[in-house]
Amino acid sequence: EMLRSLVGSEMCIRDRSIQQLNFDSAKAMLTKNDAYLIDTREPYEHGANNVSQLFRTKKIKTLNIPLSRMAHALMEGQLSKSGKYILLCRSGNRSKLAAANLTQLGYQTVYNLEGGLALSL
Repeated sequence: EMLRSLVGSEMCIRDRSIQQLNFDSAKAMLTKNDAYLIDTREPYEHGANNVSQLFRTKKIKTLNIPLSRMAHALMEGQLSKSGKYILLCRSGNRSKLAAANLTQLGYQTVYNLEGGLALSL
């Protein structure tokens, strides 16, 4: 059931438990160099916005893990439960789902970019 929710079939926890960040707060957190951006958009969407440039952060701080591949990435151990992650997508919906699932799985510091890239441009 958890794997099904990780690929977007269902929401596991209520939205109110997901920490939301606006663009400026996310940018400030990334400037401190203690957080990673996780872009949950599909690869074909990346050309529309370069998130490293948008947030003026190092490419090494930006991870492209589409929601459709999140379960695979977690099974491969690509994310540390003690890391700080800011998830984003175009509108904020896919990233909110991914943030909810990471939180439920015990990831300590997970944020969703409120409104996604659509509100950040």
